[in-house]
Amino acid sequence: MSYNKGKFSITLLFVIISWSAIAQDQFISLKGGLNITKIQSDGLFSPNDARKGFVAGVGYEYHLGTGIFLGADLLYNQRGYTNDAYFMSDNGSSSKEKVTFEYDYNYISIPLKVGYKSGATKISAFGNVGLVPSILVYAEITEPSLGELLEGKTTTITKKASRFDLAGMAEIGGILQFSNEIHLFTSVAFQHSLTSITNDNYFSESKARHYGVMLTLGLKKSI
Repeated sequence: MSYNKGKFSITLLFVIISWSAIAQDQFISLKGGLNITKIQSDGLFSPNDARKGFVAGVGYEYHLGTGIFLGADLLYNQRGYTNDAYFMSDNGSSSKEKVTFEYDYNYISIPLKVGYKSGATKISAFGNVGLVPSILVYAEITEPSLGELLEGKTTTITKKASRFDLAGMAEIGGILQFSNEIHLFTSVAFQHSLTSITNDNYFSESKARHYGVMLTLGLKKSI
């Protein structure tokens, strides 16, 4: 009986040591920031200006010990664009009076990444590439008001626009290591959708894809 207890204790010790070694290569994170996006289209949606939205969520990283790491995030991701409309004057020329229409597309995104971190010093850099599948959770068009000429209103288009989006991404950033467990990081990520927000029931004759830059700041902790 004592032999079995000793064997069990040794096995448990090895499990704890092995888990501790693995845990040093795993991180969870909280991040948030600014998402600046536009639409690339074949003409119908052009020209357009950027929408400034926010992005926030959690992340997970597994480091392989050679500088290479795998990662996945779960983010609330605001995308979209704005479009200016100018009114005509009485003589038929374009006036300086304008209104801005806002097109908002809000997603739950799951970036899947493979990257490389340089060095293990207090300050280091990293870069990664990946794919970003996203599910549309809410979309709307906001039309502004302009006296008697235009009545402001907001129209929900969640059920019209394509519900699934797939984007490619490339990201670079820096890390400040407070301790072996706590790291502060910031990054710049470029994303470009491979799929269109249009479909057979939503501007079927055009293609329009999100693209833009995401600026984030976050904290990660080893687990």
